[in-house]
Amino acid sequence: MSHIIIQTTDEEFKHYLSKAYADGYARAVKEHCSNTKNEWLTKDEAMKLLNVTSSTLDNLRHKRLIEYNRSSRPFLYSRESLEAYMRSKVIATSHV
Repeated sequence: MSHIIIQTTDEEFKHYLSKAYADGYARAVKEHCSNTKNEWLTKDEAMKLLNVTSSTLDNLRHKRLIEYNRSSRPFLYSRESLEAYMRSKVIATSHV
């Protein structure tokens, strides 16, 4: 077994560990949630699906207009809820 030595500052190392932990935890929660009927999306996936900015997605979450999983950081968003929100915003048009 070989070892790799990386020189870094304490702050860089703390940042790397916290990001690795957060990414790993979010992935584990997402995998767990994906075993249920509802699919859970990351923030980037939810923003892409809705075609909105990060702040707009945050506002929808704060107003409780979409479902999200609070047990994970970063949050995961319910695809079913996002699609329901999009359907609620469709404007019916009439053909004359």
